[in-house]
Order: sequence, then structure tokens, then C-alpha cells
Amino acid sequence: MKREGRFIGRPDLIDSPDFKQAYKWLADRMEERIGPPPDGVPRWPVWAWRRWQKRPKPRMDDKGFRHLRDHVLVSLEVPDETVVLSDFNSWHAPLNDWYLADERARDQGMAEDEAFEADLTAAGIRMCDRPYPEPFRSRVRKSWQRIFHVAGSDYIQATAWFFDEKHVVDENWFEYR
Repeated sequence: MKREGRFIGRPDLIDSPDFKQAYKWLADRMEERIGPPPDGVPRWPVWAWRRWQKRPKPRMDDKGFRHLRDHVLVSLEVPDETVVLSDFNSWHAPLNDWYLADERARDQGMAEDEAFEADLTAAGIRMCDRPYPEPFRSRVRKSWQRIFHVAGSDYIQATAWFFDEKHVVDENWFEYR
């Protein structure tokens, strides 16, 4: 960001090639909600935290960050219309190609999840046989829309096409020894 004036997504930095389909799916949803990326910016999401453990920003002394060395927490203020909010825990469904039952249901989605598994079994499909054939593939992808239900979430991520240097309001550097 310091060098180029903005921070953009880089597909070559993805941990696993298996995740690329989920990132492309998210980019499609971002385009529906906030429009396409501006010229010169890849159609690839970048992430920030909107909420971490019920706090507006992470604490870098939190055990989830202790493995990091010499890093910086950058606080940003970005226009709402430039980001898409999603639930971090639910994001693991698209990331791993899982069905995402409605966890807001009285039973936390257990009945819906069991019904989906029963439908797979009745069709002779195992849970590990992914990607699922139609109509199951469409049901799985439709279920992923639930990642955008963020009310009550303790971990909300914000994705954008880029973060600009002008969005930076604070920087906190951390060194662990």
C-alpha cells in the first residue's frame, strides 16, 4: 500500500488452489452488490475485519495473532458502498464447498443439514463426492448466500476490490520476540 498507494488482491497468494473457486464465487457476489472493480484493479477480493470477537477491531496480543512476527494493524475507514460484509465462520462453507444450513433456525440448522444429507444419500451421493451434481450443486451454492447474514456475528469480514492509502486512519506496529 505504501509503495503503490493501494492494496489489491493477488490470486497467487492463496493458500490452496482449491480455494480459487470460492474466491471467484465471492467476487461474483461482490460485483452484484458493489459493482465491478475499477479499471486497473483485479477482480479479486481483499479482506479486512469489521468485527473481531465482538470488538470493532482485533487486538494484536490475542492468541490468534501471536504467531505473527513484525506486523502492522492498519485501521481503515472506507465507504460502506465499497465493501461487502460476511460472516467469517460461514465463509468456510464456500471455501470448502460445503452446504450451509441456516444457523439462525431454532435448531441451529440441524434439521436442514440432516435433510440435505438424506437427499444426497437417497440420490446415491456421498458427502465427500464434491462437486455435487445438479440439483445439489445449485442448492449448495444457494445456501452460501447465508454468509451475508451478519446480524449477531462475532466475526465479520469486509471484502473490497482494494483499500486505498487514503482509507488509512491508524497504523499500529507490533514486534514479538
